[in-house]
Amino acid sequence: MSKGNGPRITADADHSPQPITRQRVNRYEVLLFAAAREMAGTERIAVELPTPTTAAAVLAAVAARLPELAPLIPACRLAVDQAFVTPDVEVAPAAELALIPPVSGG
Repeated sequence: MSKGNGPRITADADHSPQPITRQRVNRYEVLLFAAAREMAGTERIAVELPTPTTAAAVLAAVAARLPELAPLIPACRLAVDQAFVTPDVEVAPAAELALIPPVSGG
């Protein structure tokens, strides 16, 4: 196999050559509220993730970017466009994301 400057090629199951595609990476901005905002010391955080991505991936990226939030993340909910979502929901790059920690009240 010779080296070149063209696109890398791989083969699919029938051994026909297929170009290797690169995943598109987008910036996702997450608003932080209550204890998450206090612990992070900021009202928002931006993370870069491949598209498509899920709510679970956004939460994991926030925890990796701000390790001080990692213990709080399992108790938090992610809202996408002002509605809570489950971890498997796909998140669009332009969506409004909000990390909502548990709150207490009386």
